Amino acid sequence: MTKHQLRDIRKEQILNAAEFLFSVQGYENTTVDQIASKAGLSKGAIYWHFQSKMEILFSITDREIAAKQQHIIHTTWHKYGPEAFWKIHKEVACLFDENTAYNSIHRQLIDLSKRYPAIKKKLKQYYKSWDKVATDLLYWAYREGYYKKADYQAIAKVISALYDGLYMRKQLEPDLNTVEIITLATKLMYPSLLKKKKINN
Repeated sequence: MTKHQLRDIRKEQILNAAEFLFSVQGYENTTVDQIASKAGLSKGAIYWHFQSKMEILFSITDREIAAKQQHIIHTTWHKYGPEAFWKIHKEVACLFDENTAYNSIHRQLIDLSKRYPAIKKKLKQYYKSWDKVATDLLYWAYREGYYKKADYQAIAKVISALYDGLYMRKQLEPDLNTVEIITLATKLMYPSLLKKKKINN
């Protein structure tokens, strides 16, 4: 095993341990000593890989968001093509529901952003990255001749806000049928975008 591989394994140990502790007892109630103990490493080893607890938090969120975005772009998009936004609602909903530990951390990020400027800045970056993913996919469909010319950056923000708002509300209402709501919103939005053929259910 190379030093690089060992370093990656150690970092994953730390991130997995921290993700569990942050989700169970909260970011602010978790100490670096507790993360080290949970990861089976020394406190010095934690600081060898990460400069601070906040850097660990950001690495957890970076990892989770990157994985979700890659799934949507490389798997779902290639599977459905220009009809992606119409057909992926169930898959996206499952994608956001599957990691309950991270869901807890995401809720904490919203609250923590009110007190930590660095977290607020990072959260804004995440929202912008989601806007870009949605914009790129919409523009792709436009370039393929599927959609009419439109302000796709603005539409992407609407889509991102819809998913984010429903995601947050579902934390309070677990039985909320997000797929049904998003499908309805799509039915209202997409007819104005389509250029040459209707999207079927």
